[in-house]
Parts: sequence; structure tokens; C-alpha cells
Amino acid sequence: MNPEKNLYKEFTAQQFDRDINHDILQEGLLAARIYASTECAIAVLSDLRTDRSYICPGEAAAILGLDAATLTHETGSVWETEIFSIIHPDDLRRKHVEELNFFHFISRQPRNRQQRFYLASPLRMRTKSGQYAKMLHRIFYFTSGNAIRLALCLYGINPGIDSTLIINSVTGETIHVDSQGCDRLLSERERSVLALVANGMKSKDIAEILCISPYTVNRHRQNILYKLQAANSTEAIRIARDLDLI
Repeated sequence: MNPEKNLYKEFTAQQFDRDINHDILQEGLLAARIYASTECAIAVLSDLRTDRSYICPGEAAAILGLDAATLTHETGSVWETEIFSIIHPDDLRRKHVEELNFFHFISRQPRNRQQRFYLASPLRMRTKSGQYAKMLHRIFYFTSGNAIRLALCLYGINPGIDSTLIINSVTGETIHVDSQGCDRLLSERERSVLALVANGMKSKDIAEILCISPYTVNRHRQNILYKLQAANSTEAIRIARDLDLI
């Protein structure tokens, strides 16, 4: 699985409004500048509709050995590649997987609740001396119409968060995200059932292959939809492939 490629597909497959909403872009840019100033973070605002990013380097840029004067402030991509280049390779892949999971989570929320949540995850980022510093990466989404239009990413000093969390900023509720444990999301039997569904097999045929009853197959299929928060088998197959479950 290439999580960066899959995440980009998810971003661009959305049905964006025909008219570009300049107000939400200005709102996002203002938020990015405020975060960069007040939290000393590097703030990156990505416009998923136009495939552009805007970088506001706070004081964290100097800690990481990035020259704010020469750092590209506007790019023709949703990805902040200059910053990605100093993230530990293992953490960079995990970051993309976690954001893919977060995107799916947000997409399932009612529109009036989507901007309540943000993702917080620890990252190791290389400093000018070549050592890795413990940083905190946060992601906020801004919705417009029926799509997630903007992604605001913040890179700052980690105050002590050691696991990835989805945080409800209204209630304080936290949801642990264990992207390394995605293979445990479904049982072995459920993965076998879903793999056969993905191959076009019907419940009756799956029951014969696995030597179980059609009722048990259907129960597994319902459990799979619930665990992956999928509306149907097609969506469940897509999500499971994104997470390397099948």
C-alpha cells in the first residue's frame, strides 16, 4: 500500500463545489498565521480543491534547521515535501496511514460535527545537527459544501503526547488511533470472508469454502461493515485495502 497515494486519491475524489469559496481559504490562512505566531508552530494549509499549499513558518522552523526566509511559502501541491524530507521515514509512512484513517473517520461524521475533531500524533523530525527531535503533528479539516476543502497541518514541540489521538475539541473526548495495529481491526475469519467477497463470491459460496453456514458468513459481513464503519461491501473492501487488511 502507498498511503500517500491513496490519501491523495481520497482528497481528489471528493465532489467539490463548482465555485471556489475564497472566504474559507482566507479563514484557513488566518488560522494558519495565528497558530504559527501564537504556538511557534510550522503551519501548512493545503487546499485540496486547487492542489496548493501555503506554509507559515513559526519559530519551530529554526529549531528544525529550516530557514524561514528560504522555505517555500506557496507550493503547487497538497504535500509539504520540504518538511516531509526531515520526518523520520517510519513516522512519515505512519503519518499518512493515520491521516487516511482520520479522513475516513471525518467523512463518516455529520457535516455539522466534522470540524469538532482534530488528529494529534507524535513525530520524530531531524534537526540541523542531524539528531531527531520529538515533535507533535496536528491536523484540522475545514469543510465546504459536501467536501473537505482545506487541511491545516501544524508541526510543533511535543508536550508529551506519546500516542496518536483523535480529539473532540468540544467535549475533550479522545479516541486512540493505532495505525500499526490495523491488522487487528478484523479477525482472521473476517479478513478471509472479506477477501472472498472482494473476489466476487456470494455468501453461499463463501460458506462452502470456509465450511461454515451462510448465516455465519452474513454475521461476519455485518461485523465487518460495523468495524470498518462502511455503508456497504464495496466501501468495506476499499477501506480494507487502504489499511492493508486484504
